[in-house]
Amino acid sequence: MRLYMLLWGAGAWYVVVMFTSNIWYGLLGALPVVAVVWAAYSDKKDMICKQFYVPPVVANKVVRTVLDEKGVPYTPRGYVLYLADDMQIIIESTTHRGLGQIATVWIGPETPETLPMIRSLRRKLDEAFLPRGLR
Repeated sequence: MRLYMLLWGAGAWYVVVMFTSNIWYGLLGALPVVAVVWAAYSDKKDMICKQFYVPPVVANKVVRTVLDEKGVPYTPRGYVLYLADDMQIIIESTTHRGLGQIATVWIGPETPETLPMIRSLRRKLDEAFLPRGLR
């Protein structure tokens, strides 16, 4: 997603520079695209990211099972699970060349109050996503 947005920004910059022959107008034309990319990803900067090589549907089931086993209450909304203390778990679909669709799991936000819970969830998720022969 970020790559596409950066390509759109570079394309906007190129078009404006070609039509106006002024680099400064090109920078002003690309600035809104960069601002949109920054705003879209700034909410995840304080979250922990893990990638698991399973489809997102399977990852969603595994994450919900881990939360149920730990007794953590959550409110599901699609692939976003809202926990107590303003924590959330976001499960995104990522395309990996050669592996197809994989799941990216974001846990956060990381604050001093939520850090023990995040570490515990990371450990449990790592154990849950291990292949059965490696446990």
